[in-house]
Amino acid sequence: MSQRRGLSILLFAGWVVFLLIAAVMAALLIVVGRPYSTIALALMVGAMSVVVVRQMHVGGVVRRVAAWLEATRVIQFARRNSLAVTHVLAVGAVYLMVASAQMFQPGRNDQQLLLAVGLFLLGGLVFGGALWLAARTAHGLPLPGLATARADSGRVYWWLVGAGGVLLLALAEISGRLLKLDALAVVSTHVQFVMLLGGIGLIAAGLGGSDWFAASAVRTRHSSRNEIVLVAGIMLLALVLRGWQLGSSIRFLVDELGFSNGVIVQEDQTYQPLLQQVDDIAAFPHVFPYFQTRAVELLGHTLTGLRASNAVFGMLTVGALYLLAKTLFDRKTALIAALLLATFPPHLHFSRLGVIETPSAFWGTLALAFLARSVVSGRRRDYVLAGVLLGITHYFNEGGRLLYTPLALAWLAGLGVVYRRLPWRHLLVGGLALLLVAAPVYYTLFGLNIPLTARMETTNVALNATYWEELPQAGGWRYYARGQLLNPLLVYVHVPDPTLYYHGDTAMLLPLLVPGFLLGVWYSVWRWRKPGLMLLLLWLLATTAGNSLLTISVSAVRYVITHPAVVLLVAVGIRYTVPLILPEALVSKRLSRLAVVSLVVLMAAVQVGYYFGVHIPAYNRDVRAIWGSRDPQDAVLRSLNFPPGTRIHIVTHVPLATDYAQGLLRFLRPARDLTLDVVLAEDFTAGYLDDLSKRYDHAFFIEPDDETVLETLQTHFYLLPPEDSPYDDIALDAQFELYYAPYLRGVSS
Repeated sequence: MSQRRGLSILLFAGWVVFLLIAAVMAALLIVVGRPYSTIALALMVGAMSVVVVRQMHVGGVVRRVAAWLEATRVIQFARRNSLAVTHVLAVGAVYLMVASAQMFQPGRNDQQLLLAVGLFLLGGLVFGGALWLAARTAHGLPLPGLATARADSGRVYWWLVGAGGVLLLALAEISGRLLKLDALAVVSTHVQFVMLLGGIGLIAAGLGGSDWFAASAVRTRHSSRNEIVLVAGIMLLALVLRGWQLGSSIRFLVDELGFSNGVIVQEDQTYQPLLQQVDDIAAFPHVFPYFQTRAVELLGHTLTGLRASNAVFGMLTVGALYLLAKTLFDRKTALIAALLLATFPPHLHFSRLGVIETPSAFWGTLALAFLARSVVSGRRRDYVLAGVLLGITHYFNEGGRLLYTPLALAWLAGLGVVYRRLPWRHLLVGGLALLLVAAPVYYTLFGLNIPLTARMETTNVALNATYWEELPQAGGWRYYARGQLLNPLLVYVHVPDPTLYYHGDTAMLLPLLVPGFLLGVWYSVWRWRKPGLMLLLLWLLATTAGNSLLTISVSAVRYVITHPAVVLLVAVGIRYTVPLILPEALVSKRLSRLAVVSLVVLMAAVQVGYYFGVHIPAYNRDVRAIWGSRDPQDAVLRSLNFPPGTRIHIVTHVPLATDYAQGLLRFLRPARDLTLDVVLAEDFTAGYLDDLSKRYDHAFFIEPDDETVLETLQTHFYLLPPEDSPYDDIALDAQFELYYAPYLRGVSS
């Protein structure tokens, strides 16, 4: 037994050394460049040769070496002093991760980045030693596995499934028009939404069948009153943070134009087919704008109304993550993850915008939560719910559509390899639920002859043939590896968002959370056979691999679907590292719990303070600076109370894109009784003013100190005193000055 254990240690150590050498050499190849390529290749091939030769000759020499390794004083000392050694190794790992996090901060040069990678690898090796020793001496926390219980069986109500399928088929025909049925040519959007809910509900009820009423033999973790209060409090906090100054903190559209237009379309066309695309750019069904339209009916045509549904989806994602973490880990890990996600700056940001990525993340996280419950409980109804929820992800963002279903299948395949006791019949029933629920989306695409990945094909989001043709001139494979492979991996800890979606000077994670994330990653690597950790690794790797195929591989909006996984990795890093540093044999359980609570509350407070105190002011300032012009949407907001019929004129020396300003005015002023015209200063002549009707009010937004334009105005109109923007957070050099010319009977003409 001793020799076998030593042999396993030796083989494992050999593979670890090989992987570390390969990773470091790959980093050298990418970051440093060609001078090290020969050395790197030689070391990698040499390490691989050693591993192969050693595994080919696992005879007496290796057994003797293994026995010697098991009997070494180092191993014996570690076993005799396991508590102290585990503590020292864990503290050392944390120190190395903190140092690595410092080197990973944005703005570091390539040498510092390489040092960060080295510290990360070394810290992971030390952390692996602490985990190995803790697992063999019962000093660490036990990590739950999947209790693959005997699956219960019950009757399937196929007549309900058929009825639900007919409803969804009719819904698909309304949008896809493949059969050209006149009876379905004109159907209210509200009726279509009821058909969607009814079809999904009937399919879930029918496939779940009698299992909905059967008592399962598997005991699940019941929630205590204190737990319910804590989770409700965290979700309420999440909603308050997402609703605070929702319409006033960011007073311009952030890729929300398509969805605001979708709301207008549904208001104007009460028979809008629900599954047709919003437009070529917002190539998603009208399901998400349907939720937004209901919020606008309740809260009005304001930015708050446009974004309110996402604030709710953001709060619900916190609850979905709690359910997932509780199922795969434990209550404490779930509470940590829920609080961190409730205050996570990127998730706060995208939950406060009217974009489609947030609801996609909610449905995907909830689907994975029920998939985890199904494997734990063995209940067919949980498999059915998981399949239904995965089907719903196909009604939202294309990224969620392409991620969550393959991710679930890959995870189930991995669990099948490790556990080999999954109830495949129930998996087939869940898969049938997925296919039936998702089918209307693809029926519509097929009927309208739209590509399955329309957004990627029509907006040049993905790498195309031109990219690969120009790659040799752009820098070759080293350029590709750095920009498309390494950067998507570093977006969590090093690379800030270069787009206007999130922007900022930090990576996805604030520096305070990065060590916990790095520890969580290594914990998942060393314990990858555990279901929850396997899922987290697959979740991050799948998203990173998918984004590496996009033209902008580090855009923050592409990573919204990973926010629950990233935060859960931080929670795992905290939850399972603190007991190694503060074991119960050295400190009381109360002190260890206080340390965890204090650290998590500090992280949450720092995240909230950063987002509202630092990020939002900088975001508003930076976005307006990147525009390269004064803010036309601010001019629109200042025009909303003008009398009906007022003509608005924005006079600028810099050409402006008018689509967002026009779209904002169209949405915020639903009466559409104002007109907006953007004119270049060189075209703002006496002839232009002579052509304007004097029987209406006119509002002129001009650049301050533009004396030429002002003199031209004063010779044609009676002007009220100038007005600056009423918003204090917009700089004078980013706003237009308003000169209002009211219509005065007998004077204006």
